[in-house]
Amino acid sequence: DGATVDPPPGLREALEAQARIGWDAVHFAPRTPAQALQAWAEALARGETPSGRLEGIRMGSVAVGAASGPAPGIPAAEPAPLTEEVATVLALLAARRHDGVGRAREIVGAIAGEVAGGGGLLVRAAGLKAHDDYTHTHALNVCALAAALARALGAPRETADRIALAALCHDVGKERIRPEVLNKEGPLDPAERAEMERHPAIGAALLVDLADRMGPLLPVVAYQHHQAPDGSGYPAGTGRPHPASQLVAVCDVYDALRTARPYRGPLPPGRAATILLDLGRQGKLRLDYVEALFGALGTLGPGARVQLDTGEGGRVEEPGPAPLHPVVVTDAGQEVDLSREGEPRIAAVERVAPASHDAGGDGAENPGGEPP
Repeated sequence: DGATVDPPPGLREALEAQARIGWDAVHFAPRTPAQALQAWAEALARGETPSGRLEGIRMGSVAVGAASGPAPGIPAAEPAPLTEEVATVLALLAARRHDGVGRAREIVGAIAGEVAGGGGLLVRAAGLKAHDDYTHTHALNVCALAAALARALGAPRETADRIALAALCHDVGKERIRPEVLNKEGPLDPAERAEMERHPAIGAALLVDLADRMGPLLPVVAYQHHQAPDGSGYPAGTGRPHPASQLVAVCDVYDALRTARPYRGPLPPGRAATILLDLGRQGKLRLDYVEALFGALGTLGPGARVQLDTGEGGRVEEPGPAPLHPVVVTDAGQEVDLSREGEPRIAAVERVAPASHDAGGDGAENPGGEPP
């Protein structure tokens, strides 16, 4: 009923144990099963993080809603509280603090719940000019995109959550890069570029020390998310990146293009989608992951405007068997099924579908500049 009471000693001890592993809030639904309560208490007694799937129990450091209601998501109008929590978590992880682990998992749980419920995926805020603004909002968005993309590719919820956690932490190495390099408005000089390109190795080293609590995937993704399937990128010389690293890379590039930076404004979603498509066809990103992201976002749904490789423009009339193979009506009135062999393919996305999760801003002038 909203009343505040002093917990009995046994519960107080359990809550203190929960706080020690970095989760400082808990909500018990009415008629929570005894087995779930027992599993929660036993895990805390062992110093372990309780499962996030205990029926009737919600835990974390982000605001916790009723267990029977929808999971908290990314608040599109007021992203600040969750963004501030990300800032705190990345600082804790950069300091190799174990209390950042549970808090990172709670953020992922909040985002995964929003994604599973079909809610809005992305935080878009104008004027993200500082490293803290960009890095922490970007971490949220890449986490949300990665969760949605992993689910679109058929990953089980547990696997998708692990990938989303890796996505949330992929840039933790930037916590150790000088702000004047991160926030520079002009091109980086060779020394600054070399410093910037150290952030994957720095992040991996930080996360290796926490791998016993967070799992081995996180340092791998942190190290490889700027490596391309064709062997380019940095750090060099480690072979083909892990599939999770390639998935996070697609989300990383897309959100970087769509977010304001100190040296340019956000690219419109159609332009960002076109760059992603080009990078996929060049072997810099996995094309099947790019296509699946378009499907998750609804980029090429009905109403999207595209340019075909014949030079003709057209409008997506209906979905096809895959996102890059819809039925298109050209400006000349011809209906073209792009799933048929020998038909043209999409060369550019001029405007994403009106119902896309990232439809805002396609009418904006292309601000130019190179993607990061």
